[in-house]
Amino acid sequence: MKLDDLTGKRFGLLTVADRASNDSRGRAKWLCKCDCGGTRTSAGYSLKAGDVLSCGCIRSEAMKRTAADRHKGSPFQKHRDKY
Repeated sequence: MKLDDLTGKRFGLLTVADRASNDSRGRAKWLCKCDCGGTRTSAGYSLKAGDVLSCGCIRSEAMKRTAADRHKGSPFQKHRDKY
């Protein structure tokens, strides 16, 4: 089976930089650089399917926003905003 060269292609915020070693099942993995500056190694099929879009920075930022929204107006948020 011929391997698709993903080097230089973009998937979400990731740009494929180089080929990494295969996973335990022999599937191709790729080293990707994120727009935020982070890196991530991901399987080619995950990139192509759209399962992986960043190094994790999108999820991290979304979780921060969700936590802030959840505590908006609570005594905990009011105390935290004083500092």
